[in-house]
Amino acid sequence: HGANWREKRAILAPNATGIAALKGGAVAAGLPVLGVEWHTPGRWRSLALAALIGQNHRIALREDLHLLLELAAASLPENPLARAYGADPAPFQELLDKLESAGWNPEVLSDPAARELAQAAEKLRAQTNWLTAAAADRKLLDAVTKGARPRLGQKLLLAGFGPGDWPLAALLQSAAAAYDDCEIVFDVAENAIERGPSTAVWIGWREEKLGTAAEYLEAPAETAAPFAEFALEIGEPTNPSAGARKKFAPAKNVPIFWLAENLQAEADLAAAQALAFMRESDDARVGVIVGSSASPLAREVAARFTALGCPHHDATGHLPGRENARALFEAWLDWQEDGRLAGLVAWVRAAARGGLLAEKSADKIERSLREAASALLTDDPVVLVAWLGSAPGEHLDARDFLAEWPRLPESEKWDDLIKIIISASEKLHWPAEPEALAQRVEVWRGQLATPVPRASVVRWVRAVTRVPGRTRAALGREPWARLQIVDAA
Repeated sequence: HGANWREKRAILAPNATGIAALKGGAVAAGLPVLGVEWHTPGRWRSLALAALIGQNHRIALREDLHLLLELAAASLPENPLARAYGADPAPFQELLDKLESAGWNPEVLSDPAARELAQAAEKLRAQTNWLTAAAADRKLLDAVTKGARPRLGQKLLLAGFGPGDWPLAALLQSAAAAYDDCEIVFDVAENAIERGPSTAVWIGWREEKLGTAAEYLEAPAETAAPFAEFALEIGEPTNPSAGARKKFAPAKNVPIFWLAENLQAEADLAAAQALAFMRESDDARVGVIVGSSASPLAREVAARFTALGCPHHDATGHLPGRENARALFEAWLDWQEDGRLAGLVAWVRAAARGGLLAEKSADKIERSLREAASALLTDDPVVLVAWLGSAPGEHLDARDFLAEWPRLPESEKWDDLIKIIISASEKLHWPAEPEALAQRVEVWRGQLATPVPRASVVRWVRAVTRVPGRTRAALGREPWARLQIVDAA
């Protein structure tokens, strides 16, 4: 795109991994990237919608769509599919996503129950002013077609998209038209037919909608020896583990094999070998590829790079331990979902572990709850609370605990349920950034006038407060780093 940093330039790639690869390539080639904006499809979609003057759109996230589908299912008690997918809407929502991204609406569904459920969800989504990603892409394309381009810059580079990105077709058309100059880097496959009909159709579509093949920048041909750049002739790794031994001597363009006695020795050796590769060249990029993201080897290698102070990109990450506040909040949500005696006792014990109750108080409360359930021959929390309200003084601790941590009503207006949840969240100090939950809640305020089930709201709150499954050290968050840890997938 040239070296004029004053021009507003952007690069759109399918995902964060693609962006990291492009950034690494730019750095290795010494290209100027000042002023370049890097976008994934989701980020670009949000910016483009915001750039359309007079437009005020909200794109529903996954948990929002699941909530809407749950509420739609709750409104159809006689619908067998609604009963089947009400508590777990993810599979049906995935079907609707594929249907909509292909340009179809629910009316094409042949099964009456499926069509009724999909139409109910679509109606509810329209009433609450939410857009799906596919609907947002079509709205962008419609605006661009009518000449209302979102002015986002002068130059755009589209890179890395292929036949698997059909759901993004409308977005790619919009992006190509939203800039004064758009260049595209796709794999120009001369043997498209041999690759399969989907590849041939994809190439035909992009040439028809985005321009002819002559307007494309052709990507480099695939190397005949994809591992050659990693199979370098090197000497002994730095400080190899005593528990590892070389199986084969290194030779030019021949992989080097090592055997290790245990995981620690294997991690020592992998880290040492990667650093040895790094010494071969000042601009070499080295990848440590593990079998899967669940492999403990990735965590151990990343720990060694961190201990040595080596910036790297730990693409696999590792599962973090649960913070005390998070564990307490999740236990409170469990109590909301399982309101019987077992769930209530589990919440009392979690409160004791988290420091909300003294151990003796927790024991006393549990005895009171079990005595009440035995006397009443039921563990319904509403009945237990009523009994404890008129019980003798020795049950005061249990009465006070249930008064401070009540169970949500089975069905209530959205705003009233959320008010109780926010209060519990603040007392339990989770999420760590309270504004994150507050912002997600705010966009729903006043949107749902009819009562909503407690179970649906609790599942939504659990989803929006869930911590991303994997984390990494600060030194492992450098996508431009020369050291990369990735899994084979």
